[in-house]
Amino acid sequence: MFSPSLKFGCNQCGECCRQMRIPLNHCDIQRIQVHLPDIPPQAWLHVHPVEASAQDAVWLEGHSSLLLLRVQAEDKACVFLKDNACSIYPVRPRVCRIWPFEQTEKELRISPPHHLLVSLACDRTPFREQRQIKTEIIGSEAEYRAYRHLIKQWNHETHQHPEKQSLLAFLDFLKAGESYAP
Repeated sequence: MFSPSLKFGCNQCGECCRQMRIPLNHCDIQRIQVHLPDIPPQAWLHVHPVEASAQDAVWLEGHSSLLLLRVQAEDKACVFLKDNACSIYPVRPRVCRIWPFEQTEKELRISPPHHLLVSLACDRTPFREQRQIKTEIIGSEAEYRAYRHLIKQWNHETHQHPEKQSLLAFLDFLKAGESYAP
């Protein structure tokens, strides 16, 4: 169903890729690794320290962290932004696929934290791909439920074992847990 009151159009300015920090789940990581098998994950993954209470905090190297896409040093853009286009578009993370939307109980809408950027940088044309975005949101929710289960298991098993808390060990753990992919 199409709602003419929802206005958003991508004009390929790349501002969302410069302004956002992109969290990754296990399925995002797997899709990117399969797409770029010759590029080590450390080249595009950033381990960002967070409070242990953060929803997707994973215990790595003795502290709580989030896994984010790395940004380029020169302009703080996503490492995969090339000429204002996503160089991994077919396998882009779920967060990118659903940006700037969220689903409430009643409607699909522009997520409040994204209103300003959308109003300043994006086209304000009627958005017609609502069914596709809703499907992506459902997929994202399922992936993050599975990822949070894996994080809980990892954090429980490795919290007392710093020698087992490396990023590569976590990536191997995720790969072994692929059965949790929705």
